[in-house]
Amino acid sequence: MGQQKTKKIEKEEPIKEEVKKPAEKIEEKKPEVKPAAKPKKAKAPRVRGQKWTAAKEKIGQKDYVIEEAIELAKSTNNAKFDASVEAHINFQLAKKSKEPIRGMVKLPHGTGKKLNVAIADDKLIEEITKTKKTPFDVLLAKTEDLAKLTKIAKILGPKGLMPSEKSGTLTADPKKTLEELNKGKISYKTDQFGILHQILGKISWDDKKLVENYQTMLSVLPKNQIKSVYICSTMGPSVKVSL
Repeated sequence: MGQQKTKKIEKEEPIKEEVKKPAEKIEEKKPEVKPAAKPKKAKAPRVRGQKWTAAKEKIGQKDYVIEEAIELAKSTNNAKFDASVEAHINFQLAKKSKEPIRGMVKLPHGTGKKLNVAIADDKLIEEITKTKKTPFDVLLAKTEDLAKLTKIAKILGPKGLMPSEKSGTLTADPKKTLEELNKGKISYKTDQFGILHQILGKISWDDKKLVENYQTMLSVLPKNQIKSVYICSTMGPSVKVSL
């Protein structure tokens, strides 16, 4: 008998059914709720001393001619030092114009304040570049040196020290301008609010000198743009001047 070949019957594995997983739920992102901003604390009203309050009451709400305003500013001064007499001139600037009112004028009696004036040269420019310091009140420069000043423009600009032709600090003869500044010539410029703050002299000066400085200052300003003028001492209340 022939040997019968036995076939091995392979067992078929059962077909596994794919088990479908339940779809994952997509969580909706809730919008972030920002905490409410804390209310800003109101600034406490400035408390004035009895002497200042009494001086302000003496002045009242009147407008005074410049001679009376100077006299009142001096008589209501409570400082124990030789305070300055200041003029604060408020301008009505054009809405489209952001240019400040600026220039130079020679006051007949100076301001009583000595300015620290420097003249730009290669050495000073290099020093300012390294230290970022500006140990002066006014910087003068020659017109031809303007290109060199661009190196330190970002340091001088925010401090209002960048020499310019409009302010008279960029000139052909800085040494001559320095002499004029020492003799009472000043540079003036309105602030961002259109107000010019200018020292006219000292409390100890004669009224006549202060009046003459004020009149000279006013003569170079655009009168049609002036809204109001106030005179005061360094720490005293303001006196409104009639225009």
